Amino acid sequence: MQADISNRFASNVKGYEAKLKSMNIRVANTGRVVKNWAILSSVYQLFSRFMREKEADDAMPQWQDSIAETVEIVREERASEFFLNMLGQLIASGEAVLAKDRQNPIEPTPSSPIVGYVDDDHIYLLPDVAYRLVTRYQSLKFTTSAIGTQLREDGWLLTGSGRHLTVKIQVRGSRIRMWRIRGDIFDQLG
Repeated sequence: MQADISNRFASNVKGYEAKLKSMNIRVANTGRVVKNWAILSSVYQLFSRFMREKEADDAMPQWQDSIAETVEIVREERASEFFLNMLGQLIASGEAVLAKDRQNPIEPTPSSPIVGYVDDDHIYLLPDVAYRLVTRYQSLKFTTSAIGTQLREDGWLLTGSGRHLTVKIQVRGSRIRMWRIRGDIFDQLG
């Protein structure tokens, strides 16, 4: 029985990963959801088999698989995407600025702080400054560290070697730690 459960679970995990991949849903951040659905599916399969053996399977409801919807809901609730969507709105409205020149940036105004810098390939965010600005408009239940970790999991945050979520960047003659994010991030979020 234990081997059957283990095999069913492994098979269901592979099946759900393949299903999500075929639907062009990134599997990278769906591990917990996939495993939860694999457990549900395995239990349903075992219970269905039990009910068939008792000739009572007509009492079983039909399996309703909604993993794609679950993944989409979880994705929409991810702090990293919420944070970036809110920050993108603030940048688009002019309430936050991404400066182009790290050595001689424009002078920020109190109503439009510099939250980072941009070059051809990357956006370098000042994580604490951007976080403070976003939370001025919308409270978040996550820390900058949790958001940075999710951004790295999502493939948006490009880190150096090691555990740091930040990279050291030269700004106005000083080396400071910043998040290095893919330059196309605001194009990709929708």
